[in-house]
Amino acid sequence: MSEWFIEDEREKVEFPDGSWVEIKTELTQEDQDAITTAMVKMRDNKDIDMVVGRLILLERMVVAWSFDPPVNKANLSKLRRKYREPVLKRIDELNGQNWEYIAKNSSAASSDGQPSAS
Repeated sequence: MSEWFIEDEREKVEFPDGSWVEIKTELTQEDQDAITTAMVKMRDNKDIDMVVGRLILLERMVVAWSFDPPVNKANLSKLRRKYREPVLKRIDELNGQNWEYIAKNSSAASSDGQPSAS
């Protein structure tokens, strides 16, 4: 693991039935930009609409799983809530830890908000 760059850091979210979902431990800038682009929409009168979407977060963070079908948007959107919610909760926890570090350690922290699964 690099001290300065995001590499292939992953974490498994495990379930009582033996299934698991592997997620990234940190969003890249590209991930953050994709999520922001998907969630912020401009209206005709130049006002901003925030669209709360969690599928884009799953798309950017889930990298592997123990299920037979491949990880893709269609399958992520059909993932049962008993798997989806714990994964989204863990993504939120990891993003929160990374955001707290920035807030504590940088007086010049970016004004971008923390992407959230909620």
